[in-house]
Amino acid sequence: MKRVLYPLTLLIGFIFLMTATSIDTDAASWVSTKNDLVTALTKTADDEVILSNDIYLDQRIDVVGNKELNLNGKNLMLGTGASDSGNVGKFYLNRSDNLRFGLKNGVITGGDTRGLGSHGSIIGVISVNNSANTNLVTTVQDISHTSQGGFYKGKQSKVVFKGKVTLNNDQFNVRAKNMDFYGNPLNEEDPENTDFYGYTSANGEPNDWSQGNGGLNLSFDGYENFRGPGQRILNINKNAKVKLKNDNNTTSNSRAYANNIANFAVINLDGSLDTEAIGTTLRTTASRYDYGAGTASGQAEINIRPGSTFKTLSTAITNTNYGTIFTYSLDINVDNPKIFDIRFFGTGQFFYSWANRGEVI
Repeated sequence: MKRVLYPLTLLIGFIFLMTATSIDTDAASWVSTKNDLVTALTKTADDEVILSNDIYLDQRIDVVGNKELNLNGKNLMLGTGASDSGNVGKFYLNRSDNLRFGLKNGVITGGDTRGLGSHGSIIGVISVNNSANTNLVTTVQDISHTSQGGFYKGKQSKVVFKGKVTLNNDQFNVRAKNMDFYGNPLNEEDPENTDFYGYTSANGEPNDWSQGNGGLNLSFDGYENFRGPGQRILNINKNAKVKLKNDNNTTSNSRAYANNIANFAVINLDGSLDTEAIGTTLRTTASRYDYGAGTASGQAEINIRPGSTFKTLSTAITNTNYGTIFTYSLDINVDNPKIFDIRFFGTGQFFYSWANRGEVI
């Protein structure tokens, strides 16, 4: 077992994360009404937009350019429904000039009620066009959201979380190309260190592609298809905490797909990860096909690094044939964590490794 630390890599990654997710603005735009908000987010200049009042948004805003929306401790109430536009409040990023988007400092309620069964539609509070925004980075900081649907859908884009983020969604929390949970490796008291809680509850079958309705916390796009290296990666940095709970009580497919994290290629854990699902908690992409994560092993990986906390819990006793971790080909690299705790109370295998080139180390 290797015990290798990479302090320079951590420091460089920290500096990049600090600089790559900011938006340069000359002056902030203060808004107090829905019309003000629409105008500010659709003008061409890069801008920080700050709420001075609670706002009720009952339409889709197609964001122009790079914007940072600061709720300033206010409430953003979204019109609810199942529609790409209509009276449903949401933010849509579908332009090539959408390279940075930020959302911070407030409480959001409502929005689109659909789940990932409508993955090809404009769902969630923030929805990203499937192909036009491969370079987009969205930063979410100190946000709470409650809805019957989901929060973020960006199949080909990256999302970064900072500060205290609480997502209580019936259907899904986040769908993205890559996810980063910020942590300052040099300061455990940094208020920007991520404290993330994601909860989902709707009963249903998300399926192997994570493209069905039903509670699912974090998911990545694709199952068998080739995506290339550097994608479907989840990073939890030192001093970041992530807790996920999925109360989806479906019994379809022996609860294999109602996961906390689905279709991942790599999980890099330097901070804390605590997951709880009724069935399988973690599920890799189908890496018996060349999924191209670019790892040294050529397989999916969970890298549990020194001082980190890794906890998974599958609570069901029956209909649990696929274990607490369902993998097609996986390396679990454990290097002197603070806590390593995996619990499974079902009747099937503890880990389920598909017969085609399955491996757990």
